[in-house]
Amino acid sequence: MANKKISQLTEVGNVGAGDLFAVSVPAGGPYITKSCEPKAIATYALNPVPSAIPTIGFTGTQNVFFDKSNWIDTTAAAGDAGTHAYIMVNKGNGQLTTGSGIANPVGGDNMGNCTATTDLNLQNNDVINTNEIYFGGGNTVSTRIEYNLPNPATKNLKIQAEDDLTLSGVRHVNISGQALDLVNTPISGDVTITGGDLEIDPGNKLIVNEIKVARGTTNQDSGSLVIEGASRHEPYNMEYPGVWVVYWNESNIQYDTVSTAVAQYDFFNAGNGQTLTMYLKNTHNSVVSTPTFVSGSTTPNPILWGGTGGPPQLEPNRTNVYTFVCVNTGIFASAITGYEY
Repeated sequence: MANKKISQLTEVGNVGAGDLFAVSVPAGGPYITKSCEPKAIATYALNPVPSAIPTIGFTGTQNVFFDKSNWIDTTAAAGDAGTHAYIMVNKGNGQLTTGSGIANPVGGDNMGNCTATTDLNLQNNDVINTNEIYFGGGNTVSTRIEYNLPNPATKNLKIQAEDDLTLSGVRHVNISGQALDLVNTPISGDVTITGGDLEIDPGNKLIVNEIKVARGTTNQDSGSLVIEGASRHEPYNMEYPGVWVVYWNESNIQYDTVSTAVAQYDFFNAGNGQTLTMYLKNTHNSVVSTPTFVSGSTTPNPILWGGTGGPPQLEPNRTNVYTFVCVNTGIFASAITGYEY
């Protein structure tokens, strides 16, 4: 209170019982004794703090408490944005504490709705005991890393992207496990296997539409399809009563039954280099059938027969076996007749 006199206090009254501070004030003549409340003295002395006092410190070994019935929390609301409460007060008892040297709070630290304004640098430390990490929004988004699915006892880990998920490595992407489960998930696009074979265990199948062996750019540079073991084709029943159509892409072995004197079979989708073995059974007891074969729908090409010049007859209750070979645009045919089958 440099350059201030206690007699300059303005909030004074008559002295009474229990007064803590008695002061002398001028009364137009001799000074008279009056009383002053602690609030008036504190306000007068500290508001503002006299400039002659550079700092005010709390020293000693005792704790410092602020006795208040109401507190205002630091938030990100208007008027408080960009500020942080570095001095902390226990709201329960008003004890003043600091944030220096904080270790793990007892019982854990409830971080609440923390919103980062810059990157989080863990300085090569771990993130442990997390259950789910969400990306791009709240905890309802589909892009996340999730632990303990579907049963906490299984300790599964799920990585899910709302759209596409990209796993990328500068060199290799190593996937290790008992198996790669792609149930109901087809592989889309080209697949190139280098440095090893594609092996399917004997208990399962390779199911495809077409297998094509690459042709080289020079003579004797073409690949070959090698099968160790038997090659078997499922016989295909044409099942077109009265409409004799043969689709070569259905199978290399096909069969049908006839009971009429005339039956013309139209060939479709014959591939260059493909063979077709077909047997026809005449189910009629007395009618001799003469099956004929043509290729193509717009301008049908006749099938080429050797020796006899045409397809042989199919006797009643007999079966003929035909072999067709497609070379370029021509289909060459031969037959073995008269089987009792």
